[in-house]
Amino acid sequence: MKQFFYLASLVTSLLFFGCEETAKAPPVPPPPAKDTVSSDPVTPKNDFNSLSTLLSKAKNLNVDAFNKSIIVADDAKEGWAKSPFMIALEYTGDQLESESKKIEVVAPGPETRDQIIITITEDGLLDDAMKGSLTILKLLQKDNLWQIEKAGQLWECWPDRSKSSMGFSTEPCS
Repeated sequence: MKQFFYLASLVTSLLFFGCEETAKAPPVPPPPAKDTVSSDPVTPKNDFNSLSTLLSKAKNLNVDAFNKSIIVADDAKEGWAKSPFMIALEYTGDQLESESKKIEVVAPGPETRDQIIITITEDGLLDDAMKGSLTILKLLQKDNLWQIEKAGQLWECWPDRSKSSMGFSTEPCS
């Protein structure tokens, strides 16, 4: 009789705990469709061609005066003028004015190092409307001097301040 009681207890426990686990398992969402492309908002892909295309859609930023300051800094032997990372920080500001600031560098290929794209992503801005910003800089190196060929900016709005869903947009937040 004891063996029957132990066996019945074991089966009951397994059924109870087994059902408990499967009842708590979250449903698995279906995989996203591969051929659907959203034009707005955008999520940057970290490859040179995608970033070049995104840069052409971003709000164009004037770089003429800044490029002159790179030349002046290089003549004065200031170290930041030789580093594309430091040039990007000098252009966008080297202060942390957001929850996070991420800098990424992408080259067109492993053997091409005279042109790069640097993205500066800021997230968690202290702004009522704007959650984050994405600055894209395309730099070219000529005669050992980096210059910004083109710069653009995109914005990410807080969810209640955007006409579209989350992601970066060419439209400033309102």
